[in-house]
Amino acid sequence: MEGWLRKHRVVDGNWISGDKRLTSNIRMRYFRLSDVLTYYENDKSNKAKGVIELSNADIVEADQWTGQPSFVIFSPTTNTSCILFAENTDAKVKWVRQLSSAVMLRRLKDSTSSLN
Repeated sequence: MEGWLRKHRVVDGNWISGDKRLTSNIRMRYFRLSDVLTYYENDKSNKAKGVIELSNADIVEADQWTGQPSFVIFSPTTNTSCILFAENTDAKVKWVRQLSSAVMLRRLKDSTSSLN
């Protein structure tokens, strides 16, 4: 899956709506999902701006905190979190489903490889 999302990197765990840092630090990025979630400056770019590790990640819908179609990715592997804002609720639901599936597959791969 790939497409545009607005990204806000959480700093010091402070991301509650109304905080100036929530609105001032949001960037539109183009995302591509594989084993990891990679984001780019635009949809033509081949050089990634960053990667969000999905191994052991938690995906949590955040609409109730942000007032917009959004979700949070907590990545304990890298000890980072970010809020991603979708264009609308349907797009958010698709992203959350795809990301949740990718996380589950990643966990399955990791647990299977540790048995060998």
